[in-house]
Amino acid sequence: MTKKIILFAAVMISIASLNGCVSTKAHQATLSDKIAIADELEKAQALLNECEIDRSALSAELEKTRELAEEREKDTADLIVALEENIVDQKISEALLSDLNSKLQEMKTNADLQEQRISDLFNKVQTSEEQATREKQIYDQLVNELKYMVDSGQAEITRLAGKTRIRLAESVLFISGKADLITVGEEVLAKIGEQLKSITDRRIMIEGHTDSVPIGKTLQMKYPSNLELSAARAVVVHQFLRSKNQISANNLAVVAYGPYQPIDTNETEEGRQKNRRVVLALEPIDNQGSK
Repeated sequence: MTKKIILFAAVMISIASLNGCVSTKAHQATLSDKIAIADELEKAQALLNECEIDRSALSAELEKTRELAEEREKDTADLIVALEENIVDQKISEALLSDLNSKLQEMKTNADLQEQRISDLFNKVQTSEEQATREKQIYDQLVNELKYMVDSGQAEITRLAGKTRIRLAESVLFISGKADLITVGEEVLAKIGEQLKSITDRRIMIEGHTDSVPIGKTLQMKYPSNLELSAARAVVVHQFLRSKNQISANNLAVVAYGPYQPIDTNETEEGRQKNRRVVLALEPIDNQGSK
């Protein structure tokens, strides 16, 4: 194709030369120019061909570059998706970790509470054991020291619900329907008081009890009912232990039950005699509650 172009150009130049009627010398010069131009054209065509080759190579390289860019873009998109998924997974992991930490803290708190309950229970059991041991000591002391009173029927010493109880019959302390201590009653209380004075870790609850027989009309002005009579008797015992045995008032208390806590039937004289009584109940002192 290139050679045809060069030949055509040479013919056209020849025709032009003939038409102009140039001299042979001029013709030769023109021919030399044609040949030079043909060489330049051939060189230009060769350069053009090289450019075409370079263009093709560049196009191929550009296509590869475009494909590589598309791959990189796809990889970048995949990486972004992966990162977003990682962020979501991280947030989920953080939430799970936070929830786990909360549960661990709750378990630790529960464990601490459980440990405290166990410690409290252990202390309570230990205290109960100590109280039981102490209660037995008090009971044994009173039984040994007041044995003659128990044997003679003046007093009865029992242990009930963790309390040592000294029961004194009405006939030992009072005349029926009265609240004044008789001589024997004072002697008995004085001896009991000597033992109670040394027991400073117990509060002495002085309980007044009666039978269910109504108060006689002559005494109703002073004691309207058995409840008032039982209260008066408990107060008299309280005052005697304070004045005679110097027992602290902080360790003494009075409660009146009247006929409402019988230990036997009120249908017989024997039963009514048992119900008419004063009880000294020894119970542990709650140091916090007594402040």
